[in-house]
Amino acid sequence: MKKTISIVLAAVMMMSLASCKKKNNDPTGSPTPTTAASAEPSAAAGTPASDAQAADTTDTPINGGSLNEQNAAGVKQDGNNVNVTLPADFFDENTSTELNDEMKAQGYQRVTKNPDGSVTYVITNSGYKKLKDDMKKNVTDYFKEVKSGDEFKSIKDVQSSDDFSEVKITVDREAFESSRDVIASRAIYMIVAGYRIFCGEDVNSVKVNIIYIDESNNSEIASVVYPDALSAKN
Repeated sequence: MKKTISIVLAAVMMMSLASCKKKNNDPTGSPTPTTAASAEPSAAAGTPASDAQAADTTDTPINGGSLNEQNAAGVKQDGNNVNVTLPADFFDENTSTELNDEMKAQGYQRVTKNPDGSVTYVITNSGYKKLKDDMKKNVTDYFKEVKSGDEFKSIKDVQSSDDFSEVKITVDREAFESSRDVIASRAIYMIVAGYRIFCGEDVNSVKVNIIYIDESNNSEIASVVYPDALSAKN
């Protein structure tokens, strides 16, 4: 499960870097992923921070400075910066450690390729906060996509608590029970867990309670707690 969460987190970061690369039309300015990050649902983050945000490296540390130890996903508070380490599977021998202009504008300070092949990005606190905000928006955008898209036709609404520890999915019960739309819960868990771990929660403590609600009478149909449900299936 830790590996899966790391992949989701890596996917988010890689999409952010890909956005930098695309905007600058720079074929070497950002690392080239060698693993398909789109295997799991992911949130695309990558809109550039303002010049003021890029210059500000004295922002309040994330989570009140609680990331004193690197968590399982590779996120660590380091003074006025945040270090984010992505696994070696996402890179190859041609990985560049140079920062392009867009990455600098987002608050990236440096990129280091580690002996084990992983890559560490050092981001200002303000740049990291902007990336978190973008990721949070993309979590809620994904909820809207689940609700209004064509993939999960029985799902009518998706609402969550502020901290994303609980998600309520309202469904057309008859359509839901004759479909495979229950798989939406796993997709939602992955994207929510990736965001919460990026915010500094320990990978071992992240749990998401997903509750299915009957649209006709607002009663609970079923609930599932992730990642416990994944362990129960193994």
